[in-house]
Amino acid sequence: MKKEFKPQINKLYVFDRHSLLFIRSGSGIFEVDFKRYDFDGNKMVFLSPGQYFRLLSGDFSVVQYEFAAATVAGDRRSRFLFRHLISLGHINLDCKKPFYLRQLIRLEPDQKGTDLLKHAIQDWILLNPFRATQEEVDLLFNVEEIIDKNLTEPFALADVSSQLKERPWRLQKLIKEKLQITVAAMAHKRRLLEAERKIAFTDLSVKEVAYGLGFRDSDYFFKFFKQHTNQTPSSFKDRFNFGSNDSFTKDISQLIETNFRRPLKMAFYASELAMSEKTFSRRLHEKLGTSLIDLLHKRRLKEARLLISNGVSIADTAFELGFKEISHFSLFYKKHTGAPPSQH
Repeated sequence: MKKEFKPQINKLYVFDRHSLLFIRSGSGIFEVDFKRYDFDGNKMVFLSPGQYFRLLSGDFSVVQYEFAAATVAGDRRSRFLFRHLISLGHINLDCKKPFYLRQLIRLEPDQKGTDLLKHAIQDWILLNPFRATQEEVDLLFNVEEIIDKNLTEPFALADVSSQLKERPWRLQKLIKEKLQITVAAMAHKRRLLEAERKIAFTDLSVKEVAYGLGFRDSDYFFKFFKQHTNQTPSSFKDRFNFGSNDSFTKDISQLIETNFRRPLKMAFYASELAMSEKTFSRRLHEKLGTSLIDLLHKRRLKEARLLISNGVSIADTAFELGFKEISHFSLFYKKHTGAPPSQH
């Protein structure tokens, strides 16, 4: 099934089927599983049942494609897309392949889910995000699956290596080299994610969450949670607060959209939202995981690309975006894109 929608800022979209989100256009920051991602358009993101998507700032046009459970189960390699290792399963569609354009942009009813998934898997493999051989990629995902199946059990590298018939040192070396993390840290992250989900989405007490995840001591769980999130379980629930009408992210997005061409500093934005600069900076970090200068740079860069692609000269683009010198704009553009505007 396909449908197209424009996500509302701060609205929680929870998926009960394996889904592909094709970000057709736009840019901004969104959140999946309590992690924030900065994406432009022309990307595909893959989500499993129970995961959520929330737009924090910006504006996206999204096409959602739902896969039947049998389609996903029919190809073991689909785990490359839907079982996320460290980061989000996604594909960059800069090449604009005709297959995806036909399947995703045209909202026609069809039964091509198997073909679509097969092509997506092949593209992910070509992308090779972990710079690994196929055998190494399979091993990485095998480790993740074992951790997931034994989430409430005490972690032991020896048990994982025994199930995979691999030497512990090889597993540890592979995980650290490809994912920049230890196997034990992988297990902690997966356990923490489950704790975050239960705290954010259920009314279970901290003790119930702790015991449900195999912690024998709720005090130890409390320390574990705070150590990894810098928040207590109760403050985490309050800050996530997915049902709230907190307008901060919407307000800051509107302010940036109106004023990004002007060389205004943090004091202006903080004042407009009736906050001190310190409070404003803290809220930005809590809500969006970024800084004001980063948000402004990204919005100016998006506008620069749009103007240049529409035939506006580099000089006029620079002045339109508030740069007093063309050379300053060129340096800014090259720093953030890797190439000067003349090569756009």
